[in-house]
Amino acid sequence: MLTLGDPGPDLWSRFEEGSAPDDDPVVTRWTRSARAKHLVSSKPIGLCVAASAVAERQARSAALLAAADRLLASAAEELVSRGCAVVVTDAEGVILRTYGVDGLEDRAARPGLVEGTRWCEAMRGTNGMGTALEEGTAVAVIGRAHFDPAARNLVCYSVPIRGVNGVIVAALDISALAATADPLLGVVVQSLGAAIEGALRVHAVEQVASQMDALRSEEAEARKLRDELASTLKLNETFLAVVAHELRGPLATVSMGADLLLARAHDAKQRRVASLVRSSGQRMSRMVEELFDLARARLGGGIPLLQRVGMDFGAVAERVVGELALAHPTRALDLTKKGDTFGDWDEVRIGQLVSNLITNAIRHGGNDSPIRVEIDGSSASSVVVTVTNEGEIPSDVRSRLFDPFEVSRLTRSREGLGLGLFIASRVAEAHRGTISVASRAGETVFRVMLPRHDGAANSWSKVPVSVG
Repeated sequence: MLTLGDPGPDLWSRFEEGSAPDDDPVVTRWTRSARAKHLVSSKPIGLCVAASAVAERQARSAALLAAADRLLASAAEELVSRGCAVVVTDAEGVILRTYGVDGLEDRAARPGLVEGTRWCEAMRGTNGMGTALEEGTAVAVIGRAHFDPAARNLVCYSVPIRGVNGVIVAALDISALAATADPLLGVVVQSLGAAIEGALRVHAVEQVASQMDALRSEEAEARKLRDELASTLKLNETFLAVVAHELRGPLATVSMGADLLLARAHDAKQRRVASLVRSSGQRMSRMVEELFDLARARLGGGIPLLQRVGMDFGAVAERVVGELALAHPTRALDLTKKGDTFGDWDEVRIGQLVSNLITNAIRHGGNDSPIRVEIDGSSASSVVVTVTNEGEIPSDVRSRLFDPFEVSRLTRSREGLGLGLFIASRVAEAHRGTISVASRAGETVFRVMLPRHDGAANSWSKVPVSVG
């Protein structure tokens, strides 16, 4: 503890005259105080903050004051019985709590030891609380070592109090008549200060524990909500799968009836109506199959492959292009093939993938240029298919193209459900392949890369696929 003993009656006069020794510890502190705010002995002291500001400071220091009240309850009672006053300030030296000030024998000092008064060195000069805060160490200021003449009958034992991060947050002071100076009070104030710091650490740990409990509670609630949403989603998708499955039968009946009507139609009007019913039924069947694939993809973690066999990708693509060319006679479709286009794939799913990519190009691409379909079997390990159409896709849309229903929502198209690209991406994924899109310079290119083999099976046979 730094002790600034009573220097006697002459040192202050010599300090005012400028003849006091510069290396005297008391003079050193007085000089610092005087330079800080140009203090002089005649300057009024006892400056206070407003009552509302005191309340705000007390609220900010609630944990500190709670610890002080709890730890000082019995100690303060004993100290007060010995004529001492106990004071707690904040980090700026503003008194926030007092114990036993009314019992202090030096009545002249009582008005300065009330809540809201400032005891920083800048306002009071050298004093126990202000100097402890200034130097960050325990201090004893005895009698005439005080800068303020009104405090020179006191002995003040003060200690800074640090928070959990090591920053000073307060000061604790025990004051008594200078004539009753007792080094034991210095030990007491340091012990009480350490106890308050310990209580602040415990409070910080309790706060962290409370926050952790709150986080765990929030996480548990989030897990519960996630599970509920997952259950609801599974129920919805199960319902979707059931509905799609049950619609297959009636739609098959509609298609068969339309075929029968078309075969027995006697005039052009009947054939036109029968053709319309058949094409509408086929369109609805495709939608139902897409919904069924969506439900299976989400419920089962992906679109299942029906049968993986050795097949010719080029021949399947040629068949699909031929079918779509007949269905869309006004759109030009160019197919080119190069290299070896054989591999182990699911023929039905490959046809679905190629059809969905070309159909997407027909629906959303420009009409001035042909749609180019290229099958590249140059690589020994994979086959690449690209579908190129006129027109560009905005960059903010591309990342969502392969999400279900997104294409339909973004383009406001009524020609489908917006599941084509989603299903194409899942078919590529099921074959351990990749799908990507690039859109620039007035055209859009969808690119699919499919490994020739699954990895688990290394043998495959070249099975020709009929075209037409």
